[in-house]
Amino acid sequence: MNKKLKIRSMPLWKGTSEKPGIEALIPFEIHWNNNGYIQQIISSENQDSIFETYDNDDYEFITNPPGYSEWANKLGDQKINLISYLHGSLDHKEILEIGGGSLYTAKKILGKFDIKKYTLVDPAIKEESSDEKIDVIKGYFNFNILQNKKFDFAICFSVLEHVPDPTLFLAELNKVLLPKRGRAVVEIPDIERQFKTGDLNALLHEHISYFTRKSAYEIIQFCGFNIINEFYANDTLNILIEATSQPKENIIAEDDGLIDIISSKIESNILRIKNILNTERTNNKKIAFHGACNGLNTLLYILDVHTDENIIIADIDNSKTNTYLPSFNKKIVSINDERYLTADLFIISSMSFYSEINNFLVNEKKIPQEKIIPLFI
Repeated sequence: MNKKLKIRSMPLWKGTSEKPGIEALIPFEIHWNNNGYIQQIISSENQDSIFETYDNDDYEFITNPPGYSEWANKLGDQKINLISYLHGSLDHKEILEIGGGSLYTAKKILGKFDIKKYTLVDPAIKEESSDEKIDVIKGYFNFNILQNKKFDFAICFSVLEHVPDPTLFLAELNKVLLPKRGRAVVEIPDIERQFKTGDLNALLHEHISYFTRKSAYEIIQFCGFNIINEFYANDTLNILIEATSQPKENIIAEDDGLIDIISSKIESNILRIKNILNTERTNNKKIAFHGACNGLNTLLYILDVHTDENIIIADIDNSKTNTYLPSFNKKIVSINDERYLTADLFIISSMSFYSEINNFLVNEKKIPQEKIIPLFI
């Protein structure tokens, strides 16, 4: 099996931008490691560069955290409701949030539950708290930074994929939770569908570690946690875990062949979309991409499509409207823009939300189903 995928030059995704143009191209490589999951092979220079980006005061999140846009707030509210669904009440508990990106979740949870204390740790946090119940620590999470404090509950949304050593991170998390009753919600991208369809949205320089449901369970249990509950949606696992003193003896590291699959699928998707664009361009048809995301940015760069009068990019997130996908020279439009709604073909690029976007287009915008296709298959 091919246990490595290497892309010689891939745009460094920093979200949409105020002007077109790719800021940086960096090689991207992943491999199957002996700890039972897929990991990025990254030079120390590039890794340091990414970490320095987090520390920078002008860091722009690749996906806006709640508090930055209406769409981000909607997703944030869903996550808060998910905590209630998985765990129940957080009344009278000491809460730790790792990598929240903003104070939105902290404030919402304090408004919903009677919290003892809420501590937020994040190297990229830009806010300070005026609430005496909220402590903000700007830095990377580890046991020492919390000065031996113990917590009843931890919130780890979109964190594990960013850390170079997930085993060490989970071991440190186990240390800061109360023994045998401390719990955490861990949100992890599940790359299985994405890799099986060649979905380029899965591949990000900021994501160092890549998990399926199986590999996530293996590493969590290896680090001394019990799995209590789970919720899955939109290629994302939300797992409720509980600290124990009995870690698994070893990890069952079975290569699932996903790197072989995504390598092949990326090639076939590039050829497929290239043919579609050529055909529609020949027939002077308008193509609308729904979702100004990193996967579309990477694909347009690979196809060398920087500008095309027949292409429109739209997004439901109003914070992206009138900004640019770095690899394309036309501004992103609203999903209510007439240029978008009158397109001849709609290609859904935000594949994790394919069903929701498809239903929106068919049921609300009355777009015929035959005019809608996925970007990656």
